[in-house]
Amino acid sequence: MSEDPGDELFAYRSVQLKGANSSVLSAQYKVQTRKGATGTFEIQNDGKLTAGVAYEVVPVGSWSVSEQVTVTLDN
Repeated sequence: MSEDPGDELFAYRSVQLKGANSSVLSAQYKVQTRKGATGTFEIQNDGKLTAGVAYEVVPVGSWSVSEQVTVTLDN
């Protein structure tokens, strides 16, 4: 997100969260949440992160590149 010129180019961008427990969640960028290189993505379809499970963050489409980005919800 650090390459964003400051407008809402990330609107409608999505990522998949691939859990170590084989679950897959989809999350979409929440418009107007960008603050510098940080933005909020909302999990879709009433999905929930499972505590203690590591999720690999994978961009949907070619809008971003990620290498070994993970997120884990603490207990």
